[in-house]
Amino acid sequence: AKIKEDYLWWFKTLGKLKKPDNLLKPFKVTFAFEFVKRPYDCDNCSFMGKMILDCIIANKIIPDDSPRYVEEVRYKSKKGTSNHLMVKIL
Repeated sequence: AKIKEDYLWWFKTLGKLKKPDNLLKPFKVTFAFEFVKRPYDCDNCSFMGKMILDCIIANKIIPDDSPRYVEEVRYKSKKGTSNHLMVKIL
């Protein structure tokens, strides 16, 4: 899909992202979205998070999103001073 291709391009332009040190334990991934105007519902953010997670996998940051590697995915959405996204992989 075009949107997914855009996200993949965005991740590739960021340069090298640091891989997690320990791939033996499952990760908890948090997507924290901030929007200048009205924040999206968290369930609306989930489709964006899925595409971003797929890009993280495509760039080999984590091997895949199976329960072996990703045990939890959380979404946060709030009003902010800029349109912003922070992804935490813990």
